[in-house]
Amino acid sequence: MAVLTPLLLVPISLDYLGAEGYGAWSAALAVTSLMLFADLGLGTGLMTKLGQLSARDRAPGTEGERLARAYVTNAYLVATLIVLAGWLILLLTTRVVPWAALLGATDPRDPEISAIALATLAAFVGNIVASLVVRVQYGIGQQAVSNVWQTVGSLASLAVAFVAAKSDPGAGTFVAWCAFTPVAIALLNTLTFFFLTTQGRGLRPDLSLSSFGVLRQILGLGSRFLLITVLLTVSTQVDPWLVAHTAGLEDVPTFSVPARIFAVIGTLALSLTQPLWPLHAQALAAGDVDWVSVVTRRMTVVSVAAVGGAGALAAVLGPGLVDAWLQSGIAREPVLWAGLAAWWVAQSATGPAFMAQNGAEVLGPQTLGYLALLVSLPLKWWVSETYGFIWIPWVGAVAFLLIIWPACTLGYHRTLRRFRLDTRPAA
Repeated sequence: MAVLTPLLLVPISLDYLGAEGYGAWSAALAVTSLMLFADLGLGTGLMTKLGQLSARDRAPGTEGERLARAYVTNAYLVATLIVLAGWLILLLTTRVVPWAALLGATDPRDPEISAIALATLAAFVGNIVASLVVRVQYGIGQQAVSNVWQTVGSLASLAVAFVAAKSDPGAGTFVAWCAFTPVAIALLNTLTFFFLTTQGRGLRPDLSLSSFGVLRQILGLGSRFLLITVLLTVSTQVDPWLVAHTAGLEDVPTFSVPARIFAVIGTLALSLTQPLWPLHAQALAAGDVDWVSVVTRRMTVVSVAAVGGAGALAAVLGPGLVDAWLQSGIAREPVLWAGLAAWWVAQSATGPAFMAQNGAEVLGPQTLGYLALLVSLPLKWWVSETYGFIWIPWVGAVAFLLIIWPACTLGYHRTLRRFRLDTRPAA
């Protein structure tokens, strides 16, 4: 259902918002992808630190439990301050920032387009603290529980979108209802986890454990992950915005609808590989390098096979099915669909190896790789203006193969070599 929900949301939102309104929402989501720096890397730093502590380390009454709770406390404290500051900034700049113009609207003062932008950004900011529980659950090995809650959030968003479309509240309110529903479910997950579960009560934030030293550890590690995330996002997630400015908002649905379908396939790859992050952190901390090596090889094959098969099926059948499904005049672009498939296959092949590097805090090679990947942005712009936006994902796929694959391989072998040396018995 988590896979199907984003797809089922497309016809509801496209029919209610229209091509330009839906394009504005897609462009606004692309803008939020440029704001991933807002959480300062708290989530990834927290998940890694919790993953490095085994269940035995976090046993009740131990120093490890106190340290884990301190990590959680300081992360939530800073995340809450970030959300309050973010909402205040949005409130103070509402009448100053020309959101409709920034999103490429036909009327640069269109209030509905501005409302869509503000609702999307406000929900994104609120999710910084709401979604932190996901990182905590992943860090302690409760990936399945976390995924169930995220699925509930997606389904609730779908139900709310259906009700909102029938009640006709206006474009901005419709987007707000859809965007804030998963945030509300995540907050419900947070309360349930920290107050009603045994493990959650042992990690519940306690202001007496606030510590600048602990916070510096989390932010120091998280900022390095954050840099990688921002570089990857800037290089890969601004494509709808590029389409809006090199073609027009009316062309964004032609790009964003198949992109959303393939993003669902990308979610499949992420659900296969992201749980490895804290598991690799724990295994490497215990010196179990061989387990990491075996699992990484197996999961690389599984990930590529799953994404490749789903991507090929989507590229062949997708254009016709979407045309019959939406009946909204979205152009069939087989080249675009094939390019999106190639892009996601290229990315899925690196996921398991990068999870090992993340768990080991070996971040140098991928940082340099994603920094170099920025060269694809002006190339995408030029290709879109010269040959059409359907070639954008092909540019991304080729750049990923030439730049990120070598960086991933280098970093992965460096990780295994370092931990084998660290665990070698003394002579």
